[in-house]
Amino acid sequence: MKVFISHSYNDNSLINEFIKALERLECEVFYSSKAHTNLIGFGENFYNVIRQEIQKSDFILAMVSNNFYNSIPCQVEMGIAYAFNKKITPIAIENKDYRDLLKGIFTTNERLASIYKEDDIIAILSLFSKDILKVSAYTKDVIACISNYNEARCEVAVEDKRIVEDKLKENYIEDLLMTGQLNINECLFLMYMVHKRRYRFEWAWQKDKGIGKFEEWLISSVYSVEGEVSEVYSDIINHFCDLGLLTEVEMTSEGNVRLYGFKHEYARQLTTLYNKNPEIIDNECNKQSVIPF
Repeated sequence: MKVFISHSYNDNSLINEFIKALERLECEVFYSSKAHTNLIGFGENFYNVIRQEIQKSDFILAMVSNNFYNSIPCQVEMGIAYAFNKKITPIAIENKDYRDLLKGIFTTNERLASIYKEDDIIAILSLFSKDILKVSAYTKDVIACISNYNEARCEVAVEDKRIVEDKLKENYIEDLLMTGQLNINECLFLMYMVHKRRYRFEWAWQKDKGIGKFEEWLISSVYSVEGEVSEVYSDIINHFCDLGLLTEVEMTSEGNVRLYGFKHEYARQLTTLYNKNPEIIDNECNKQSVIPF
């Protein structure tokens, strides 16, 4: 049997295994994305060859997706098939509502097969072979390929999202300062950490040591915070946690004190900002105002 595959080039990775299944069932497949099956020579008119192949085909399989409907060649192929009064079988290669995938020459009254459904693939392949063992085996290959393809796409999507999020937070601390989201107490605490390079500090049930070190620095630097130091310290840590600046590093050997620290990327940002112009930080802290990096 001769089968014509109407598809978008952008969907090749998704349907290649399905095409292999047809070929293993000894179908003569015209699949224009595959060099040895498209029979279109250099200098030949693409649409003349397409017209001839559609006319000679016993089955027209339309691999419908958004890419399919956005492809001019696919729409031309459907027009040619319709003109030759060929039966066209639409197969969904996107996991969407059928009403979103049946348009153009198709109507929502038509039954739409899905490459995501094992029973549908078996039904389609059974049109070309009565060998149920082969059909079943090739169907499993198609399903596995679809699953791997979707997993790979998910991994790419997650990685793309991570890259975007990292990019958005590239100047996170600077943005917090510039938009006034950090008060003077928090600005002083950032300055304290930069001066002392205390990107890890104690905070939990036994927080007095951490508070004491911060208070010592305030006194030695002739700075003061607005409010009682222990309460200010607690508020700063809680706010920094809410902003996602801090991460839990470890528990002390006694198991009663958690060590928290700035996340590595933000520790680097803090150092970079301070090294730009430390005088600005010092001057603004002296004026008890938000630090404008």
